[in-house]
Amino acid sequence: MTEHCPIETERKYLVRIPSLPQLRAMPEHTESDIEQVYLVAPEGQTHRIRRRRYADRTVCTETVKTRLNALQAYEEEHEITEREFEEKCLDRDPTRHIICKKRHTFVYKKQVFEVDIYPFRKNSCVMETE
Repeated sequence: MTEHCPIETERKYLVRIPSLPQLRAMPEHTESDIEQVYLVAPEGQTHRIRRRRYADRTVCTETVKTRLNALQAYEEEHEITEREFEEKCLDRDPTRHIICKKRHTFVYKKQVFEVDIYPFRKNSCVMETE
């Protein structure tokens, strides 16, 4: 992997779904709907595209992660157009599901948190911090 790729260190937690009014009251809160598609990738890599819809805009990204260990990965990410997103969906990994989730992002004690709420989970969600 090239030296210019940032190393991402992430920590994920399975937590109870918090109160939505409390989440929305958190500092710098944003809310978005995410559609995440995994593409065919070589072993040891994860290749995905995402369409993230906010109230006022849509942002699509393409990400390639190469795992270093359970917590760290080299990550290369760049923005793509919605047309590119649709075209890249043709290379979808047929062994993986398309993931749809609602993401709440906020800042607490100068740390960015992401809470992902999945439609198929009734009582729990995933909270991540990097």
